[in-house]
Amino acid sequence: MGDSSEALPDPIADKSDDDDYVPPEAKTVEELMAEKDGEDEAMQRYKASLLKSAASAKTDDPRRVVITEMQVLFTDRDPIVFDLSNPEVLKNVTFVLKEGCQYKTQVGAPCNCGVLR
Repeated sequence: MGDSSEALPDPIADKSDDDDYVPPEAKTVEELMAEKDGEDEAMQRYKASLLKSAASAKTDDPRRVVITEMQVLFTDRDPIVFDLSNPEVLKNVTFVLKEGCQYKTQVGAPCNCGVLR
């Protein structure tokens, strides 16, 4: 065992080889759909399936992501689903998680204002 007084390396300060990464320029959904990937019909269908929610997003909402639903998923029973679109209803909602139960949480969030990077 090592000495507990040894300083652990700072993972944020650790400079790695990916420091020269430059993200691509931001594009709108329309620009992404207009790109013709070699007239590949399968690629166009794939892009349409990925970008359909972004194309139908509300453009008047300044938020990029709005969490609209939360689910608590259990291994041995049906999930509990919370509609987060109405905060007033949530004030009266309670649930109990028993100690030792196995669960996961899942959130639903449509993407507003284009594609997230």
